[in-house]
Amino acid sequence: MKKLLLLIFFSLFWTSIVNAEKFYIICEKNNLNYKFLFKIDTFKKKMTMIRAPLNNGQETTRFDEEIISIKIKDVTALKPDPSDNSLPFIKDFTGDYTFNLNRITGELAYLHNNPKLTTQSFEILTCSKTKKKI
Repeated sequence: MKKLLLLIFFSLFWTSIVNAEKFYIICEKNNLNYKFLFKIDTFKKKMTMIRAPLNNGQETTRFDEEIISIKIKDVTALKPDPSDNSLPFIKDFTGDYTFNLNRITGELAYLHNNPKLTTQSFEILTCSKTKKKI
């Protein structure tokens, strides 16, 4: 009986490892020239944005069959400064990003919340799997 239980346990354990995978997705919106690259690890149930300034403070808040959500805190956003050509960008505000990936439709909805200016920006991008090029 013990051997049978051990056999069932290990078969279930190995099945979950075999189904786990790591892959990359790219999400973009052509008319706004937005592009985000994410790494998804189904074994650790984690999604990570691949972009150096945003890698700190990422937290996967939901990971299931339909939705993957991450939150990135205290991101400094830059926007073009039309009045000064020597400094093309100004630090507009610091806020939090929330990304929600719908695994069924392949759409990524992201919200940038700025508590200082009480403004929010919301966009929906289209995502697809990508492969490493090198």
